[in-house]
Amino acid sequence: MRQLLRSATAFLFSFGLIVGILRAGAGDDEALRAFLLPATGCPAPCWQGIRPGASSADDAQALLLANPWITSVNRTLTHISWRWSGAQPAYIDANAQGILYLANERVATIVVGLTAQYGDIWALFGAPESAIMVRPASRSTAYQIVDYPDQGVELVSSLSCPVRPDIFWTGETALRLGTHTFSEAMNGVPYAIFDEPGWWRWLHTCRRQVAN
Repeated sequence: MRQLLRSATAFLFSFGLIVGILRAGAGDDEALRAFLLPATGCPAPCWQGIRPGASSADDAQALLLANPWITSVNRTLTHISWRWSGAQPAYIDANAQGILYLANERVATIVVGLTAQYGDIWALFGAPESAIMVRPASRSTAYQIVDYPDQGVELVSSLSCPVRPDIFWTGETALRLGTHTFSEAMNGVPYAIFDEPGWWRWLHTCRRQVAN
């Protein structure tokens, strides 16, 4: 019990500290929001005119080649990947390749690494409506896929197990739209805990599965 109280106290303290820091940079909030939200005229899920489940691989490749943010586009049977030109927004992680996973010559999933931390995302959108906890072979690592359907945004954030408050709020993130990969389907469980009182105690253990 004492350990749980200490963890909860640390979580609340770090939450207040990090959100305070984020608020100090609130002038950037709207730019980040605009980057994450689907553009007008492109129904969610959508990124840069590319829509999982709707865009063909050929159309997506053409859009990538025409985008000044993007260079070195590489296409295989299973995916299209690219590197960043240096003209991309600061919210994009220039060290992480962007990737489109393909299925039947159509875009299935979009993944774009971000420099924003999960605390930045929480400050913008609040608690996610639903989440999936994915624990690959290593039991000391995990990541969550969080969904904000009202905004048309889905993201991945990295975690450790057990989850520490500092890792939760400062975890690396990626914009992720479309269907789940095979690994995510095999290793992921619903984790819709964020509307429950005391949800931190469940997240901290990386164990509780909550049915949707």
